[in-house]
Amino acid sequence: MYQVTSNQIEQLLNQIIEMYGSLLDKGSNEDKKFIMNMYEKLQRLPQGKSIPGKEALKLKSILKSVI
Repeated sequence: MYQVTSNQIEQLLNQIIEMYGSLLDKGSNEDKKFIMNMYEKLQRLPQGKSIPGKEALKLKSILKSVI
């Protein structure tokens, strides 16, 4: 599990928005769907809760490849 603070959630949401714009041009449909799914999950994530480690690693991997 990857625990996130409210500040980290805001930062991740902003990064996801920027990344999605880049993915529109050159990303795979699978990555786009995953990113939108993670955006929705992070918006609903209560403070102090966590996201599964696999999803966190995949999100970081996609962030690094796009940015």
